[in-house]
Amino acid sequence: IVVTGGGRALEEYVIHQLEMIAVRMGMAIKRVMTQKTGDKAYDVYLEYEDGRRATMKYSPDNPFTMERTTERGDIIKSEINSDYFKILIRKILIFFESGEIDFNVNDTVKIMAVREKVIESLSKMGKWIDVQ
Repeated sequence: IVVTGGGRALEEYVIHQLEMIAVRMGMAIKRVMTQKTGDKAYDVYLEYEDGRRATMKYSPDNPFTMERTTERGDIIKSEINSDYFKILIRKILIFFESGEIDFNVNDTVKIMAVREKVIESLSKMGKWIDVQ
């Protein structure tokens, strides 16, 4: 799977690309590596415990897209357009009113740990960083 995304800074927006991958591939990310591909552009590679890999391509002006290969070998590419932030605001309000959450807290902790390793990998270009 390959996802693209942009925004002000990789450190801030990488979480969205990580979530896109985690929804499709799960949370068992073993290690990450980053390569600089331009002035403010990076490729981030994720390796899963079972050997599968995913790639995130970040550049400030990139749209959010996802490309995946089906079991038959067909490549499906789609631009991500959604009401995500409208829905998120509604869910935040529900949380403050009722204390109810509709996500797995452990998944959130795991994805934030991966985000931290991606940020760490920015100072260790081309080297694999284990996710603990």
